[in-house]
Formats: sequence, C-alpha cells, structure tokens
Amino acid sequence: MVQNFTQNDLVRFLYREVDVQQYLAINHSIENEWEVFEEFKNLRNARKALPKVTFHPSAETLSNLINLSREEFR
Repeated sequence: MVQNFTQNDLVRFLYREVDVQQYLAINHSIENEWEVFEEFKNLRNARKALPKVTFHPSAETLSNLINLSREEFR
C-alpha cells in the first residue's frame, strides 16, 4: 500500500520525532518510492547546509537559572 507522507512528516523523520510505527512506514516509503527518497534526500542535504549554532549564556544567566531552580524545589 502506498502511503503519502508530507514534507513535515519527512522532517519529523529526519529529526527522529516519530514513533516506531511511523518510522517504519516512512522508512519503507523512502526505500521503495523514488519521489519520497528524492524529497528526503533534499531535506537531509538542506539540514546539513544549516549553520551549526552554539549558545554560550553569560555566568549571570546561568546563576539566575540555578537560583530559580532552587526556589522551585523548596
């Protein structure tokens, strides 16, 4: 049975945000349907092209978060 997957479904698959049943169904489509494979390949390449972002919060921000966390668990 051919199942249609949206681009959003493929993005969720790419980021491993699907359950096991969805994973198996999408993976089967990628392996057996040329159009789905091509779309997935394009999305995968686009993800690879995204810049890698890292965040370095200030010491003050970290301190504030720790203090808020401590207050929450009192």
